[in-house]
Amino acid sequence: MRIKLNYIGILFILIFFITKMSFCETPLVLTLEKSVETALNKSYSIKTLKESVRRSTETLKAARASLRSYANLSFDVPSYSESINQVLDAFSNKDVFEKKGNFQNQGQIIISQPFSTNGTLSLYGTFFRNDLFNDSKRFNPLTGEEFGRTDSRFFSNKLYFQFVQPIFTPNTLKMNIRRAELGFEETEEQYERYKLAIIADVTNRFYDLYQAKEQVKIDEGLVKQSEDVYQMAVNRFQADLIPEVEVMQLEVELARNKNFLEMSIGNLRRIEDLFKHLIGLDIEQEIDIAAEFEYKPIEVDIDDALNKALKYRTELRVDEIYIERSELSVIDADSRSEFKGNIIATYGIDGTDEEYRNTFNDFDLTRSVRINFSMPLWDWGRNEAEVQAAEADLKNAEYKLDDTKETLKEEVRDAVRRLEESKSRIEITEKNIELAEKTYDISLERFKNGDITSRELALEQNSLTRARVEYLSALIDYKKALMDIVVKTMWDFENNRPAISEIE
Repeated sequence: MRIKLNYIGILFILIFFITKMSFCETPLVLTLEKSVETALNKSYSIKTLKESVRRSTETLKAARASLRSYANLSFDVPSYSESINQVLDAFSNKDVFEKKGNFQNQGQIIISQPFSTNGTLSLYGTFFRNDLFNDSKRFNPLTGEEFGRTDSRFFSNKLYFQFVQPIFTPNTLKMNIRRAELGFEETEEQYERYKLAIIADVTNRFYDLYQAKEQVKIDEGLVKQSEDVYQMAVNRFQADLIPEVEVMQLEVELARNKNFLEMSIGNLRRIEDLFKHLIGLDIEQEIDIAAEFEYKPIEVDIDDALNKALKYRTELRVDEIYIERSELSVIDADSRSEFKGNIIATYGIDGTDEEYRNTFNDFDLTRSVRINFSMPLWDWGRNEAEVQAAEADLKNAEYKLDDTKETLKEEVRDAVRRLEESKSRIEITEKNIELAEKTYDISLERFKNGDITSRELALEQNSLTRARVEYLSALIDYKKALMDIVVKTMWDFENNRPAISEIE
C-alpha cells in the first residue's frame, strides 16, 4: 500500500512539473496594442510617472487646504522651574539669597481660519494651574521671626480671538496656492508628453522586433534556397555536367548563409530581451509577436502639421508655466525690500482665581489693537541683486519659450520630410523586389540549363535577399517616421485625431 502511495505521489509531482514546463514554454503572443497596454501598466517609466502625478496632486491638495481651518492642541504637563536669586534685605540692608519655584500645568487649543486676504482669525483657549513658592531666610526684626517659606496657587482660564492681517505686502497665501496649481498643471502636461513618449518608444521597439523576426525569415528562406541550389549542383556534378569547384563554391555560400541566419537569431533574442525589459515583462518570459504591416501612404501637409504642433505640444505650455513661476519669484524678491505692516487685533475674556471653579465666573475683558510697520534701511544692495537675478531668470524663461517654438517648427518640418522620403523609398524597393524575383527565377532556369555558373546564380540570390531586406527596412522606417510625426505634433494623422485622446 505504501509503495502504491509513493508511486501516486511521484506521478502527481511529474504531472505538476510537466504542466508547469508546458506553461512556461508557451510564448506570450504580443500585438502592438497589447505591448503598449502592458508598458502603460507595468513598465518602470509609467510607474515613476504615476508617482510624480500623485506627488503633485497631493501638493496641490495641501496648498488648497491652507485656506481651511486647522487646530492645534498642546500641553505642558508639567512645567517646573526653580532658581536662587540675590536680593537686598530692606531690614538689614544686606544682600541675601532666596529660592523661588514655579510648578505649572497648562493646556492650550488654537483654532485658526485663514482668509484669502492672507489674514488669519484664531481662537485661543488656555487653561493653567500655577503653584509658586518662595523660600526666604530673611529675618524680621519687628516680630523677631524669619519669613520662612510661602506658597501660593492660582488658576487661569483664558479665551480670546486674534486677527492678524498683513498689509502693504503681496498675498503669499494666494501665491503659494498658485505655485502649487502651476506645479500640478506642469506635471499633468509632462505626464501626457512622457506617456506619449513611452508609447512611441514601445512602438519603435516593436517595429525593431518585427524587423528582426522578418530578417530571420528572410535568412531562413535564403538558407533553403542555398540548400536547394547546392543539392542541384551536387546532382549536376555527379552527372559530370559542372566542375567540382562550382559545388565547392556553393557549399561555402551555404555555410555563409547559415552563419548569417545564426547571427539573425542571436540579434532577435537580444532585441526580445530589451523589449521585455522596456514593457515590464519578466526577462524569462517567452514572447512572440503578431503583426501584419501594410503600407498605407498618409499625406501630411507641413503647414497643417505645424499648426497642430503649436496647438497640442505640451512643451509650450510648460515653458509658459516657467515664465509665470519666474514672475512670482520676481515679486517675492522685490517684496523683501518693501514697506510692510500688520494689523493685529485681539478680543477675549480672562478668568483668574485661587479657586478653580471661580475661573469660570466674573470674567474680565481683554482686548487690544496693534498696527506695526517695518521697512529696510540698507542692505548694501543685496535685495536689488536678488531682484536682478530673478528678472534674469524671467528673461531666460521667455527666451526658452521662443526657442522652443523655433525648435518645434524645425522638428516638424524635418519629420514631414523624412516621412515623404520613406514613402519614396518604399515605392522604389517594391519595384526592386519584383525585378530581383524575376531575375532570380530566370537565372535559376539558366543555371539548370548550364548557361551560367553557380557564382553568377549566388550573386542573383544575394541581390534578391538585399531587395527584400531593403523593402523591410523601408517599411519599418516609414512606420517609425509616421510615429515620429505623432510625437512631434501630438496629432494622429492616420486616424485624424489628437494623439492625447489615445492616452487619456
